[in-house]
Formats: sequence, structure tokens, C-alpha cells
Amino acid sequence: MKKLSTSYKLLFVLILAIAVYACGPKSSDESGDSTYIDTIEGASFKALLDDSRVNVSDFEGKVVLVDFWETWCVPCLQAMPTFQQVMEEYPDQFVVLAVSPGWSDTPEDIVKFRDEYEYPFVFVIDDTEVATKLEITGIPYKVFIGPDGEYISTELGAGGHQREYTKIVGIIEEAFGTAKSN
Repeated sequence: MKKLSTSYKLLFVLILAIAVYACGPKSSDESGDSTYIDTIEGASFKALLDDSRVNVSDFEGKVVLVDFWETWCVPCLQAMPTFQQVMEEYPDQFVVLAVSPGWSDTPEDIVKFRDEYEYPFVFVIDDTEVATKLEITGIPYKVFIGPDGEYISTELGAGGHQREYTKIVGIIEEAFGTAKSN
């Protein structure tokens, strides 16, 4: 049996490290990058069924989860029931802006998905290349905006129901206190 050269071993370790890093949830604090913050706080997207605009700022007064996703992304789809649960528990305090970056999904794919699953999210198309401007390289990619319209945090990846639920509820409770709306 041939032994792998040191170069191949190092390449294998590097690829393995990248894969492990890319698959787990990541939080990042982009607060030092004013271009990133300006881009997401001022983001505008195309409404799913017409040419109207949906802006992140339209939801001021609520915690906004700007969720970049596509219909083929299994971790994206697994997180959606959690997002729906939080929206149902905090209807006056939380909204999900489900953004298709259009990497492979068409608007028709998004309409079909929305109609089949009936999630209460605001589905939009990234026609202004926000994902490119934010340098998004993987999904699910979630950006949280506070009720004051200001950036809170970013996360790449999914962490399962309990972790996602705890994180989102924590953000809501920090922004509004502990009382749920009924």
C-alpha cells in the first residue's frame, strides 16, 4: 500500500477542517464593518408575486430574522418549523423575512414551496444582490435586526430546534422583556 505524501496529508487535513467549520453554526459579529451593517439595515428585496419592494425597515418595532435560504437546503428547511413556532408565540414582536438569493431557485420554485408549506413568513427575492454584498458563501445564513432597525448579529448554519428557539427567544426577550403577546 502506498503512503500518502505529506502534501496530500496536509491537503486532506485542510479540507477536513474547512468541512467541519462550514457545517456547524457560526455566529459572527460584523458590528465593526459599517458597510455590512448599512447593507443589511437598508436592504430592499422584490416581493414574491409583484414588483413591489419589501424593506428590512418596513418591520421596525419587531425583531426581524432575515433568513437567506433555498428550497434544496435541508438545514434551512429544518429550521422553518422553529421560526414558525416563534412567530406564533410572538406575533407582535417577531417576523421572518425569507430571502431567496436566487442561486438556483426560481421565483416559481419559491411560490410552489410557499403554497405547499404555508409558512407565515414574508417571502422575497434578492434582486439587489444583498447576499453578494454581504459576501454570503453558504446557507442557512441568518441576520437578526432589532426592533429599532439596528443590526444585532449574524449566524451561518443551523443548530437544531432547541438551539434556534432559545437563541431567537433570547433576542426577543432582550429586546422587549419577557412578556409574550397573545
